[in-house]
Amino acid sequence: MKVESLDQLEKAYIVWRKRKRHVREAVPDELIDRTHHAAAHFGGTAVSRAIKIDWQRLSKKLLYRTTPCRRDLR
Repeated sequence: MKVESLDQLEKAYIVWRKRKRHVREAVPDELIDRTHHAAAHFGGTAVSRAIKIDWQRLSKKLLYRTTPCRRDLR
């Protein structure tokens, strides 16, 4: 996966926010994957500032997405 700039990621979140139907609609998996990849390259703090999501909320989403299920550990 190509590393995209923080500006591109920020624009993707702006588009998603404009198109979502409900206030508490979940972030799409594709955006979370792109965010995770960008955080590994640029750092979580820089990414959270760019996409305007609190770092603690963002890190929880990324942590839950990257840890395997218990059944996968057997």
